[in-house]
Amino acid sequence: MNWRITVSVLAGFCILVACQKSVFGRIADRIDEARIVEFANAQRQKSGAPLLRENATLREIAARRADDMFRFQYFGHDSPSGATMEFLRETLHYAHLISGENLAMGNFKDENEVISGWLGSRGHRDAMLDARYQETGVAAKRGRHRGFETWIIVQIFGTPRSVCPSIDEGLGEAIEVGKEKQKTLQQIFEEKRIAFERSGENYERRLETYQEAEKAWNEYAQLTEELQRMVVRRNVGVRAFNECLESFTK
Repeated sequence: MNWRITVSVLAGFCILVACQKSVFGRIADRIDEARIVEFANAQRQKSGAPLLRENATLREIAARRADDMFRFQYFGHDSPSGATMEFLRETLHYAHLISGENLAMGNFKDENEVISGWLGSRGHRDAMLDARYQETGVAAKRGRHRGFETWIIVQIFGTPRSVCPSIDEGLGEAIEVGKEKQKTLQQIFEEKRIAFERSGENYERRLETYQEAEKAWNEYAQLTEELQRMVVRRNVGVRAFNECLESFTK
């Protein structure tokens, strides 16, 4: 008896974009992270994209990314310490379908200037207005970078894996346990079948081994039918998850 168990082979992906503004000129005393989210959502509303909701884990990723850039004096998506968005996303257990990161550094006067800078860059604009993103987290940090006082702004975008139908992992484990039991029952049946064939003319012994073989076969057949139903159910779940995932990663 053969059947196939499908598995998900698709993976989430990310978009990374950075921009830099001159570190000379007047610098804002405060950049309001909530205002950046508000301004970004205003642009998304104009474009017809759904509004982003703030997510505490994405906000923490953004904050750690900004801190890392000041600590190691770099600006970009690749970190000398290894604390990239992807690393922090896994470390902080943000299960994602897709994710992205916008970066900005400079002497910004206000939140609007940050958004305007991103809108002026195709990559940043595409990330900000991407209708597939559902959540965001923003960090705005001020500090010294290579001798100059400046702001580093990080906006992380994401869509959690939970928006897609979940795959019943318990069902997959039950299938594996059932397959092992199936092997055991098949072995018992073969042993009883051989014992029946070797039972000779002893009627009682032949009847006993026949009944034992029949019992093992019936249990095997019943379990096989149950496993087939379980595999179908699991495949339906996996297929639904993959179809959902494909709709975000196309």
